[in-house]
Amino acid sequence: MKCGSKWFFAAGLTLLSRAFAEQVPTVRNIVFILADDLGIKDLGCYGSEYYETPNLDRFATEGVRFENAYSAHPVCSPTRASILTGRYPARLHLTAYIPGQECPKAKLSHPQDWIKYMRDNEVTYAEAFRAAGFATCHIGKWHVGSREPSEHGFETVTVARDAWSNPDLEDPWFVRYYTDAAERFMEERRNEPFLLTLSHGTVHVPLHEKEDLIAKYRKKTPGSNGQNNPVYAAMVERMDWSVGRVLLKLKELGLEQNTAVVFFSDNGGLSQVYDKELKKSITATSNRPYRGGKSILYEGGIRVPLLIRWPGVTLAGTVCRTPVISNDLYPTFLQMAGLSLKPEQHLDGQGLLPLLQGDTLDRNCLYWHYPHYQSMPPHGAVRCGDWKLIEHYEDGKLELFNLAGDISESRNLISTHPEVAARMKKMLHNHLLSIGAQMPTENPGYDASVHWRTDSHNGEYDSLEFRQAEDMRRIVTDPNRDSGASWKLPNVLLIGDSISIQYTSDVRKQLRGIANVVRPFDPKRKKPVNCGSTEVGLKGLDQWLGTNRWDIIHFNWGLHDLCYRNPKATHLYGNRDKVNGAQSVPLVHYIANLEKLVVRLKQTGAKLIWAPITVVPENEPGRFVGDEQKYNRAAAEIMRKHGVETDDLYSLSASFPADYFMAPGDVHYADAGIRKLASQVAGSIQRSVEKVQ
Repeated sequence: MKCGSKWFFAAGLTLLSRAFAEQVPTVRNIVFILADDLGIKDLGCYGSEYYETPNLDRFATEGVRFENAYSAHPVCSPTRASILTGRYPARLHLTAYIPGQECPKAKLSHPQDWIKYMRDNEVTYAEAFRAAGFATCHIGKWHVGSREPSEHGFETVTVARDAWSNPDLEDPWFVRYYTDAAERFMEERRNEPFLLTLSHGTVHVPLHEKEDLIAKYRKKTPGSNGQNNPVYAAMVERMDWSVGRVLLKLKELGLEQNTAVVFFSDNGGLSQVYDKELKKSITATSNRPYRGGKSILYEGGIRVPLLIRWPGVTLAGTVCRTPVISNDLYPTFLQMAGLSLKPEQHLDGQGLLPLLQGDTLDRNCLYWHYPHYQSMPPHGAVRCGDWKLIEHYEDGKLELFNLAGDISESRNLISTHPEVAARMKKMLHNHLLSIGAQMPTENPGYDASVHWRTDSHNGEYDSLEFRQAEDMRRIVTDPNRDSGASWKLPNVLLIGDSISIQYTSDVRKQLRGIANVVRPFDPKRKKPVNCGSTEVGLKGLDQWLGTNRWDIIHFNWGLHDLCYRNPKATHLYGNRDKVNGAQSVPLVHYIANLEKLVVRLKQTGAKLIWAPITVVPENEPGRFVGDEQKYNRAAAEIMRKHGVETDDLYSLSASFPADYFMAPGDVHYADAGIRKLASQVAGSIQRSVEKVQ
């Protein structure tokens, strides 16, 4: 079976029977897996010769693979909003990645009142499912505004901060963490209907993966279409591994035949990424034969993988060539669960059930609108059948392609088919007018002597998620500056282990405008420094302190000191082994080391705040419950001796319920735990700021 459409009626398609169409099998559960920046050529089932995606390739043979699936926008935030609401980004007035890019001297000004968040009154598919009695869960990347997923219909939420704040440097995009959370949710809700959204942050930049996995791809022959980045390839494989885990868990739980699974990407693949060490752009991925990539309305920027397995509806190994778009997912989810469509909500989406049953969609064209500068000046596009028109808003230039014979969009047919171009341009304009799209305007500050790319920067936005990522990007170039830093504010240095890394971003947000908050940073690895044990502290402290003036230093050591490690241990988190291992820094040495560290810190003249070791949970593989209290008591004596204030994170963490931790037996914290720790740390620093001022 291949999907039919009045656009592709000559494709010789095999249709499902009308009798079957009258009896639509519904499912009790829906699992939606969303990848970030994954191009259509990044999977083996779509033709990649370099990347290895065995789980997704197998999944494609079990359902329907769409060859003409599109994101509603070439960047993440607008597409994600279109998925949630079933509406075009232009209708939502969310038409750029959050916070967008400012180009003050460009020819055009982007719409001044474009909305840098998904509005509160937009109804999401999660709200519709929750109202129908489904357990709803969002795991992973959000990036549609400062409101949390829980405020948009998701009952259960697991949202990590960003790749920079991840304490597990071998899993910077939280792939394993998110996958574990998805498995736990399915296990816990296996006896009730559920809707699970697993939204990965990979394969977005920064490109980073485990070295052994990268090494595997360094040995491979590059793909014939130019795919050759071993780090990106390793990230794709890790994402595929996650999909395999989720599919296997459904089978183990006996839910496979009663669960629809959908896999999608939020935009096309990123073609180029700047390598700071090489000081040049390198290939992230290649979308060839499709032209362009992320942030551009050529096919490489908006054509994405879409795989659907709907038990009782999809036939294994089928291909659909009908153009569909991210707006269609909301109504399709409703159809899968047997819920009534809500056309007043998903205004721009159509349920895909007719296609999956061999029928057609009652839709003539698909539209895109990008009134901002990014990889290209503002432009818009429309596809009708095989014809595609791109309009460049700066100069009105038109490009017309016939995709049936020119999938690479290399031949502009505007001169030979002006009547087609004129008709499609009018359709695009009428569409944008009908949905209230915002257009770019002439810029009074336009300077023709300055190229817009040389004078561009990220816009302003108060989203927690963006600020954390932006703060860390800026610290890459200036480790001692926060993005909201001011010479008038006190300078605060956070020294600590992976727990400290977790709460740094939230502390920085809470103290914005109150203090400049930074932490040690490794410019080579482009990562925050895990200050580790007291042994590590003695070696690195002078470098971390630098020559800067520090008003307040909030510091912690101990969790690494009391840990037992065994070089032969193969535990996923490292070589922790409290059965056969040796303690990293025994208590007597810890006391001596900590004494030296405090003496050195006092020499800075800064106000010092000590944070005791946080609680060690039961079944932690390398630490004994109770050791943290022994080390904390010893540290308390040193702090009393030197008159150092204590911020008691141990007592706070000891009060946390189990769901505040990343996982059972894990010393790291889930989002709720991070917020609590950050709130207390920020409070202790703010009180000290008031004193030093």
